[in-house]
Order: sequence, then structure tokens, then C-alpha cells
Amino acid sequence: MRVQPSLISVFVAGAAVALALAGWNGGLAVPTSPLMLAQRGPNSVPVDVELVIAVDVSNSMDPEEQALQREGYIAGITSREFISAVREGIIGKVAVTYFEWAGLYDQKIILPWRVIDGPASAEAVANEIARAPWT
Repeated sequence: MRVQPSLISVFVAGAAVALALAGWNGGLAVPTSPLMLAQRGPNSVPVDVELVIAVDVSNSMDPEEQALQREGYIAGITSREFISAVREGIIGKVAVTYFEWAGLYDQKIILPWRVIDGPASAEAVANEIARAPWT
């Protein structure tokens, strides 16, 4: 089931990418040069932004809130505004990873690093997040 993207999820995803693409680093760990890579090996892929989505799934949230939260990120990643912000980057690519956590010793990587460079890769990322089992 897909929900319509909430204004907040679209705004947060779009704003994070837009600020990072603009090179603003007022306290955020964002690259200021398109040549900066977190990984410098031969298989490195240059991207405009490396986006970490860390999601609270602790007992303070009920299952409905957790599902709504996950759907919000899926909607944000596949939104027209997010894809437009990605394409407007110097490189036109964003690396994203998504993990859920419930405490110091309870974290699960749902989506290892993936590159989003357009609607097809954004949909593939969204599908991978959506298919992940609940912990």
C-alpha cells in the first residue's frame, strides 16, 4: 500500500538534498566539492550527497507509526521534488542507506548503500525498503 507523500516527508528529503547540493555545510556533514568521496577505492562512485536515513523503530512507536514512517520515506524518495533535486546536482547522483534502530544494540541495515540517479533507481530503492521484513 502506498500513501501520498506528506508535505513534511517531501520537504525534508528535498531540503536535505538541495542544501547539500548547494554546498551549504552549516553544521551538516555534506560534501562541498563534487570530487570528495567517502570511499576512494577504484570502485568508488562520485555522488553529490551521501544520505543516511536512520529510523527509530523502538517500543516508543507503535506498529502503525512505524509503518507510516517507512511509507513516508518511501514516498519522499520517489517524489518528483526529490528526483528533481537529485538531477539538479553537479553529478546527478545521490547515495542512500537506510537503517532502523531501537536501541544501542538493536540496529538493522534495511538498505545498504545504493545510488539514486533517477526515477527507476529511486523506485528500486523504495521497493527494497518496502519489502524489508519488520524486526
